[in-house]
Amino acid sequence: MRPIKKYKLDNKKKKRNKIIDLLAKKNIQTRPFFWPMHKQKIFNKMKLFKNKKYPNAEYLSKNGFYLPSGLGIKNKEIEYVSSTLNNILNN
Repeated sequence: MRPIKKYKLDNKKKKRNKIIDLLAKKNIQTRPFFWPMHKQKIFNKMKLFKNKKYPNAEYLSKNGFYLPSGLGIKNKEIEYVSSTLNNILNN
């Protein structure tokens, strides 16, 4: 299995959404990351993160997405996802 390279993406959120769309066309389901805990209403009401900033969490929530995973995923499926993603990122 080939490792997925690190890529610097310009206009990250737009690029993320385009990658998600291209993966969907290849029958690979993804979803954007959840909002970070310090931005969720329930935790704001509880005042757990009052006046705190978490730039890494915010960056990941805006630009990241989940790829297929889980105990039932087969090596063939992992190879398909990784090779498809690498092809998208290299084009």
